[in-house]
Amino acid sequence: MVQYLKGISPKAILKRSAKKMRPIFALFLLMSSTGCDRQPTDVGATPPPKSETTEADDPLLRGLQDYEASLTRLQAYCDAWAAEYIPITEDELTEEEPWVSDVYEIFEDFWTPTEPYRLAGDDDNVRIGNPYYGSPFLVLQPSVSVSFIETLDEDADDASERTIAFALKLNELAGEDIADVSSALIDDFRPRVSAEGQKIVRLTEARQRSLLAFLGDEHHPVGAGNIMSPAAARGESRNRARYVSHCLPVIHGHFKGWHLITHPKFRRILMNTAGTEAHIDFQFVYQGGTAYYERRDGEWIMTDSEFTWVQ
Repeated sequence: MVQYLKGISPKAILKRSAKKMRPIFALFLLMSSTGCDRQPTDVGATPPPKSETTEADDPLLRGLQDYEASLTRLQAYCDAWAAEYIPITEDELTEEEPWVSDVYEIFEDFWTPTEPYRLAGDDDNVRIGNPYYGSPFLVLQPSVSVSFIETLDEDADDASERTIAFALKLNELAGEDIADVSSALIDDFRPRVSAEGQKIVRLTEARQRSLLAFLGDEHHPVGAGNIMSPAAARGESRNRARYVSHCLPVIHGHFKGWHLITHPKFRRILMNTAGTEAHIDFQFVYQGGTAYYERRDGEWIMTDSEFTWVQ
């Protein structure tokens, strides 16, 4: 049996109840309009986070900030860089000392990044990869260190014994001069090299600073996970290296840092003062050795090459 409040009619009670239910009914309608039967709106993929930088004019950094245009900007950056490179001319070489022309001729024959098997000579047991095959751009070293010696040991039976590369390495570590060796530096090195389907750039100081600042130095230390593992980029440095590697073949160093130039790298070239023989102390990624050249009938010819060390 329903009892009514004294002095309030049934009609008034219904009117008051309906007024109190309005907010609840509105909430029900809102929940219904967003229920599981409603199709979600396609808003597209979440854009990548923008790189935090104050260098707004750096094309590398802008590339990361705009995913859709990133590779286009990287390509434009490298194309502009390649356009800066002007190889040395014959007229310029005639104004230099004769040994400078010799260094250029040897380097232009030796520097074949996509044919690294040449560096192993006759040793079929050497395992060597080809990290530069298909790279759109190749990066030249900006300078070459040259050392001279009065004569080389012509009596040695093995070519590897006819070099003082070991002594030069000791000299490099000790920071002391060797009495019978003098040295020079070609600091504006611009060899006349080419590679089919690949453009050539030269690693100037400004470009090096830009790349190193962009890549950063986040890395796993050497031996992480496996005692034989070299150091490897991680985190943002790994992401940026992958991005740059679409055009430029950057490789993380065995212990730290980056290999920005395209190997084989002339660590140093040793020449006799007669201008008839030259030994190249070279590096190819995580290993290196010595290449031997002789001047025959006016041309420099590679007579042998061998790997002698590995990191």
